[in-house]
Amino acid sequence: QARVSSDVEELQKLHEEHAWVPSRDQVRPLPDVHARKVAYLVNMLDRYSTLKDMVLHRIFSLPTHTVATGGASRLAVDLAGVPTQHRLVPNRYPYQVEHSHHQVLWILLDDSEHRKAFTDDVITTTLRSLLGADSEFVWYENPKPSLDVDRSRLMHVQVFQKATPS
Repeated sequence: QARVSSDVEELQKLHEEHAWVPSRDQVRPLPDVHARKVAYLVNMLDRYSTLKDMVLHRIFSLPTHTVATGGASRLAVDLAGVPTQHRLVPNRYPYQVEHSHHQVLWILLDDSEHRKAFTDDVITTTLRSLLGADSEFVWYENPKPSLDVDRSRLMHVQVFQKATPS
């Protein structure tokens, strides 16, 4: 239950000890999964003013309003007065890691909070409360996020939870 390095060689070492942790070959989606993701994001940019607005509406269920952007009407979210909150969601485009549930922890900060307030310990504690004290998991902040959003108030981390045998 901790942050791990996103360095592929470090992940490989962990994977050799714990098969449910992604290996160096499992830290990106497969090509067909990536292509579906890109198509989805292009489609969303036809609807939303920014990818950040899409995440705020679809993940955090924040209300939208219509704005004119580049001659077209798109959806946007106003963050005024929105408190700090988080959502743990299954990764829509998961990496192919056996024995693991790939999820994403999204964190939205209010106007007064800063990213540095979300230390590794705070994120780990948040995940422990969401996944259960006995759950085995690791997380890391993706060094090359394919979903590039304004990160001043919005951040996300990749979460891998060991699957329990059924």
